[in-house]
Amino acid sequence: MNNFEPLILVIAGAIVFYLYRSHKRKVDYESVCEVAQVLRDLAYRSESEANGKVHRHEVMADAIREAQAAVFAKRRLESDYANHVSRQLLSSFGPDFLESIGFSRETARFSRCRSGLIALAKDFERLQPRNKQW
Repeated sequence: MNNFEPLILVIAGAIVFYLYRSHKRKVDYESVCEVAQVLRDLAYRSESEANGKVHRHEVMADAIREAQAAVFAKRRLESDYANHVSRQLLSSFGPDFLESIGFSRETARFSRCRSGLIALAKDFERLQPRNKQW
């Protein structure tokens, strides 16, 4: 029985590691929706200043929602549109940007929202086909 103890420990360690990585990769969609709602609110408040133009926060909120929908449905987007959504996602989880829209850096809310956006961006990138140019 002593010969199997290291094997059992290795298997148990692998299972724990797998569960840990699954939990870390999980997207906090509630926080992602919170960021999208804050962006929509900011766009709505500054609508009078836009003079008929679509506000950049609204564009970013739409991209976040589109990425969520694509990930939920496991749907691939057209290449150009996927690049646009990807650019918006990448700029949405910057610490300075999140702080500029009202999420203080030293709060748990900031951490949840940032990690949720990062996980969403990773899932979205994994889902979309890559354009390989040789």
